Amino acid sequence: MYTEECGASYCAAAKLVKAQELKRGDRVYASDGAHSRAAAVTAVAKGQAQVKYIVTEAGNLVVNGVVASVFSTLALGLETLPFHVLDCLFHGIFEWAPVKAALYSVLESPALANAEMLVDTFMSLKTPLALPQHKPALAFASSRV
Repeated sequence: MYTEECGASYCAAAKLVKAQELKRGDRVYASDGAHSRAAAVTAVAKGQAQVKYIVTEAGNLVVNGVVASVFSTLALGLETLPFHVLDCLFHGIFEWAPVKAALYSVLESPALANAEMLVDTFMSLKTPLALPQHKPALAFASSRV
């Protein structure tokens, strides 16, 4: 969703919201594949997704011209980390029939839906845990886009 920090063009600081929370008049980022811009939501329709997880290197994708996150919880990159690790260790593992069947069972389970709800609740707590504040000794930047 649009944020002042990003302005007219999408950036990593854009606010992440669930599609079901969008309403008419909200501003989201739209993309033509080359450029992004802020656009007002003019209508909202409820649909049924046939895909549970999509894992991309960037963590986002464009759906019907709207920039969307691939994450289903506020845990963000931690959520898809196991998929990335398994793919690095065993390239093509997600095409194996037994792995596909197992993932389907897990990803469609009510237990996972409840776990996602708990992660969202935990990650959205407004009061941070009382952890010691310190500055990291080293800072790393990524050149990947």
